[in-house]
Amino acid sequence: DQLAATPGPAIELALLNGEDHWAVPGQLAYLASFEASAVTLAINVDGVGDRGGPTAWTGFELGRFESLARSVLARPGWQEGPPWFTGDHSMFIAAGLPTLALTSLRFLSEPTAMPSHTAADELSRVDVGRLEDVAAALVELIVRTTGEEAGQQAGS
Repeated sequence: DQLAATPGPAIELALLNGEDHWAVPGQLAYLASFEASAVTLAINVDGVGDRGGPTAWTGFELGRFESLARSVLARPGWQEGPPWFTGDHSMFIAAGLPTLALTSLRFLSEPTAMPSHTAADELSRVDVGRLEDVAAALVELIVRTTGEEAGQQAGS
């Protein structure tokens, strides 16, 4: 709802699941279905909301969006994470697209502490406040990215 009134390019939500097959054929077909130049910024949200640690973000090929991302994501309980190439965002990185990956820091630094896709992966492990903060950060980032993109087009 918060983005419904935001002017600018379309926002496409793609639900990806690279765990199903090592060659990710569905994801590659999705990527091939559009012009890469149509992508302003790819954002992967995977494993956020952990009660036990901060939200981590990693940027790849952000270019002109680097300072904007750093500004928006400089939030309490957030920190820049290490390079993380094994998520659903890797296909966007390989295509040379500006990409941002969000997760929980423990997912990157202590994978066994985050029992994803197991019986221990329970809702009780999720901090709803962290999810709300991620949503707010994404709204701000998308609105400001859209504004920056419109400024780039006006200056062309």
